Amino acid sequence: MIFKFDPLSECKSNHINDYAVARLLCSILLICLFSFKISAQTVCDCPKPPACKPCSGGITSLTLKYNGTFLALVSVRDKGVIIYTKFLAAGEVFTVVGQELNGKFDDKEVEVLIVGFVNTVIDVKCPLALDPTEPRGKFFLIAAESRNNGPLCCSSTADDESPVITNCLSDIISTVSDNTCSKNVSWTEPIATDCNLKSFVSNKKPGDSFPLGITTVTYTATDESNNIATCGFMVTIKDEEPPVITQCPEDIMLRIPSSEPSAINWTAPVASDNCALENLQSTHTPGDLFPLGTTLVTYTANDKSGNMVECSFSILLELSGLDLDIEKIVTPSGQNNKWHIGNIDKYETNKVVVVDRWGSVVYRGSDYDNNLTIWDGQQNGRILPTGTYFYSISVLQDHAWIEEKGFIELVR
Repeated sequence: MIFKFDPLSECKSNHINDYAVARLLCSILLICLFSFKISAQTVCDCPKPPACKPCSGGITSLTLKYNGTFLALVSVRDKGVIIYTKFLAAGEVFTVVGQELNGKFDDKEVEVLIVGFVNTVIDVKCPLALDPTEPRGKFFLIAAESRNNGPLCCSSTADDESPVITNCLSDIISTVSDNTCSKNVSWTEPIATDCNLKSFVSNKKPGDSFPLGITTVTYTATDESNNIATCGFMVTIKDEEPPVITQCPEDIMLRIPSSEPSAINWTAPVASDNCALENLQSTHTPGDLFPLGTTLVTYTANDKSGNMVECSFSILLELSGLDLDIEKIVTPSGQNNKWHIGNIDKYETNKVVVVDRWGSVVYRGSDYDNNLTIWDGQQNGRILPTGTYFYSISVLQDHAWIEEKGFIELVR
């Protein structure tokens, strides 16, 4: 027995005696009828050959999806007879089958009703255009079967949805190490989904070697309809390792006979880098002229990543000692009654100072020449006591004063 139901008739029948209640119930049903949303279907809902075939022998079943917003009473009518009725929630799928002995529907089309109102009409004869992307009122026809060939193939090829790529990575920053200039970088690959995914490729794979700088990694997903989705991130490889300078010279200390600048030579250091050395610069080069005193020589190595290292050493130049032959004993009352300073005549401009052990000056002279200017071991005409005395001899050489110090013994 086929159940027949027409909700509008029920609203008007004597089964609902209270007119106000009946009016309210029918109003609710009408709200359900005209309040709906459409949730798009895609060709991904279609079966694919050989699981499907063209329509042959008439339609035997229809599968629909209800896309209303509210719960509603859905009915299907074939040649005036209700062959299906049920309250359906939004998004619910249902199937109706033909009632004839051969499994087909009785009429050439069936009506789909919501609370007794016809919402859409669907052909049930071959050929049937099965397009799950096309709304039919508040329904989508998402599947159908024919008597001779079973499930039907979709007639729609309107797949304009791109594949979906998930778990796309954030940018990766890594630093080279162990004297290398590249880095192997690994990551968890993203995932592409599509019912007709044709390919999912990338220009780089996890574990690949990346050079210094920025490399863009791109994943591309393509479906059978040539819809494309891409996912990209950047891999930045940084070099934070400074260059290395080897054979840096030790400090150089030299005594020179003149105060004029002197050419100083050394073996220049060597610079290397794990990636790319930009330059090796220095404040001075071998063979440069250096003045008296201390000069700092600095080598600076830079690489192409902006890392830098320095190497420094000092060059100290001093005048060599004076060429003097100094007598160490003075005997004012004996044979060595004068203090002779040998070779003092080489330094015409000079100063001589003698102090006792307490630092008191006992003699001071200029332009000492062992003749007109010479010390006899006396102070103010009196012979000094026996003891140790300390001298300072300063001479002017090449516009610079050079001092030599020492001590002598005075014996009365």
